[in-house]
Amino acid sequence: MSVNGNKGVIQEIYLLRMVACLSVVWIHAISITYGQYPLSDRGVLAVQTFQIIFMYATPLFVCISELLLAHAYPDQAPKSFWIKRVKYLLIPFFTMAFVYALIQHPTDPLSLWNRFSDMVLLGKWHGYFIIIIFQFYLLHLFFIRWVKNRWMVPILLVSFFINVLYLENPPTSMPFGMASYIPFPGWIFYFTASYYIGRNLAAFRRGVERYQAWIFAGVILAMGIVVYLKGSGMIFSTSSKRPDVMIYTCLVFCLLFWIGMKLRQIPHWIVWISQFSFGIYLLHPLVQHRMIKPWLPLDLPMSLYAVILFTAGILLPIALTWLLNQMPLGSYLVGKLQKGKPTVDSTSHSSERGWSSA
Repeated sequence: MSVNGNKGVIQEIYLLRMVACLSVVWIHAISITYGQYPLSDRGVLAVQTFQIIFMYATPLFVCISELLLAHAYPDQAPKSFWIKRVKYLLIPFFTMAFVYALIQHPTDPLSLWNRFSDMVLLGKWHGYFIIIIFQFYLLHLFFIRWVKNRWMVPILLVSFFINVLYLENPPTSMPFGMASYIPFPGWIFYFTASYYIGRNLAAFRRGVERYQAWIFAGVILAMGIVVYLKGSGMIFSTSSKRPDVMIYTCLVFCLLFWIGMKLRQIPHWIVWISQFSFGIYLLHPLVQHRMIKPWLPLDLPMSLYAVILFTAGILLPIALTWLLNQMPLGSYLVGKLQKGKPTVDSTSHSSERGWSSA
């Protein structure tokens, strides 16, 4: 059950990462689209209610990252743990934040600096996910030293309630104006659940297989609840930072994992998109807002407008990521592109070159 016959490959991750990546791009394509068309308040609510179905996207990346980290390093981290992550995650985080700030304020150094600071220190851009991931790198090192041998049930329960309470009552003010969704308590259950899945992958696979019917039913029910709460106006935010979306995301994760298990071989196009996912994640708003939206006529059907933004938000970042990786320092802008089919074994864990593979 692997992409290339290597038993160490967690083939389900390719599907999970691809779905998460495409969903992020689709969410932003929808947001741009309904902002361009003269919709009534009811029309906007209808579009946002459809959009909420895909809000599992960013949390899935948290789950993927920690699952693979726990699977690769269940007991200790290697000496090179931080070097790779700084080079191919943190440096692109800073460089792309500067690019976005420069595009927004090309002639005003002070405004450029203020915008750049807001992005890298306060998480006020779509790359905030990387700040969360680095918090979880630290948390993982704590877990493998102090928590790994403790009974997981109380830890999962405590993290679940911490996560729910934080999402229900996010802090109204943060130091220096930091975004309230940056601190790890808003994502802690994703981390702990994925940590134990990564450490007990065979048992998780058996559980997903055994309870597949309940997972299917749970996804449908959870999706219905998420859609109802948004459509009825009981919860106004169109965001992944909601307790109902947290539960929905966990069930979607299980469902996608089950689908990945059932595929005899992950299609090459899924692996391909997965390999480009970090570049797509970083570059797609730039493509959609700056390269495509100014040229799209507003007399297009709204659905076609969104599809064009979505398609361009996938294909052009792939092309740009590939092109930049042919240049000497391009990987420090959009991350290192993994060449060929990634493989994992119990000693090398070479799939870690991928951005969300820890």
